Amino acid sequence: MILELALVSAVLGAAMAVVRARRARPSAETNELGKVLAAARPVERGLVSGDVLMIPGEELVLGGSLALDEGGFVLRAFSLVGAAQDRWLVQLDPDARDLVLAATSDAIPEGPVPAELPLQGRTLRLEKRGTARVAAQGEGTPAIDGKLAPFVILGERGGRVVVVIDAPGARVALLGERLDPRVVDRLGGGDVPRS
Repeated sequence: MILELALVSAVLGAAMAVVRARRARPSAETNELGKVLAAARPVERGLVSGDVLMIPGEELVLGGSLALDEGGFVLRAFSLVGAAQDRWLVQLDPDARDLVLAATSDAIPEGPVPAELPLQGRTLRLEKRGTARVAAQGEGTPAIDGKLAPFVILGERGGRVVVVIDAPGARVALLGERLDPRVVDRLGGGDVPRS
């Protein structure tokens, strides 16, 4: 009787081990389905020159761009086609969810940008500082392609943002407001072939 119970216990233990092993190891079908679903998922590409964004009361057509790379994405700044007052749209994240509508500004003092900057009754604080390689292309961008440039991003809770790119011989100082991503419609257009 003891021998029979030991034998039954060993068989049940082996069967349970097989069941656990099958549950822990996904089947080939599951792996293939996961690959197909991952491939079908749309990839966020951020913004590119030629894209059109709709915000309340305005249509923004992205022109030339400044892209900062510091061993990975830093930001992209796009001049706006047909815009007066040197307006720019700045993309602060790879997925284009953190956007700033800005204009060139002489309110930022010359020289090194401090970690805190009082500006028009608000205090903007340092969000990011570094040195990045600048890729400039298209109309409305300064001739700083391929150069290393110090940059500073300052912000405050109310949404005001300052972006300063201190490229040799061409400082770009932008002052603007963050856009609520819920009111921005991206129409694309930058990937459409030109005829």
